[in-house]
Amino acid sequence: MPSPRLQSLLSALAPLLLIGAIGLAVAVINLGADAILGWVGYALGGAVVVWVLAASMWPAEADRTCPQCKEEALERLDPNTTMGLRCTACGHVDAAKSGWFLAEDEGPLEELVLRQRAAKKALRRARRQANRG
Repeated sequence: MPSPRLQSLLSALAPLLLIGAIGLAVAVINLGADAILGWVGYALGGAVVVWVLAASMWPAEADRTCPQCKEEALERLDPNTTMGLRCTACGHVDAAKSGWFLAEDEGPLEELVLRQRAAKKALRRARRQANRG
């Protein structure tokens, strides 16, 4: 069930959406099928532009809330990688969860990414040598 705030927002937007649907129906009837395709293209292009602007103005933030105890206590499992999270409050561990946003909050990612790439290359080399030998 949605939160009360979301319900009030949806109830405020419902009349506007209905008026918009009626306006769209009138436009479809008056413009014809050929012009509608252009307007759909403009709408999709506009949606992409709005999405890019919204993503750049309000970037994602690290969520440090533990899924088990709901405390703001998540940290990366290993400071040398972006994979794996652990809760310092309850001890919850998820080795498959990404800690990318947490790592980004902690500082520059360039050194971390280069270390991860070097580790993957070394692992691939070791596998190739093991397969040959």
